[in-house]
Amino acid sequence: MKPITVNQSRLFDTPVTELLEKYGLTPAIVTEWFHSGYLSYDPVVFDELEEEKEIEFEFVATLFTSGLSHKSVEHLLLNCEKPYRFRILSIYYNLSKKNWEILPTVPEYDIEEEIQNLLDSEEIEILEEIKEKIEEFLDGYEEGE
Repeated sequence: MKPITVNQSRLFDTPVTELLEKYGLTPAIVTEWFHSGYLSYDPVVFDELEEEKEIEFEFVATLFTSGLSHKSVEHLLLNCEKPYRFRILSIYYNLSKKNWEILPTVPEYDIEEEIQNLLDSEEIEILEEIKEKIEEFLDGYEEGE
């Protein structure tokens, strides 16, 4: 998995103080991350972070503030390319493969389009079955309230 590169600049960068506050960190802690090689830059020397730096900061901060031991964080980072620019909400650690992977995306589902397709292909029986299932679920939902 390769680190993210940002192709377009955003209008506003994120203040470092905002990120420190968000994760409950001190400047000394994040400077130590830089000196230890977890960050490719020292956040404290910047007032604001551009998007790539913020992504790297948030990935590292999320791991270290998650409650995992330092040794566990080290293990999770073993197979990651530096700099650690990964969107933490877009990846997961696959325990069986001992590697980070990108979360699969769920394709969007347009129910109205599917209904229209069934109508166009004259699949009225299927629509009736779906209608009955929906009614069963709704009746069960109302009873559960």
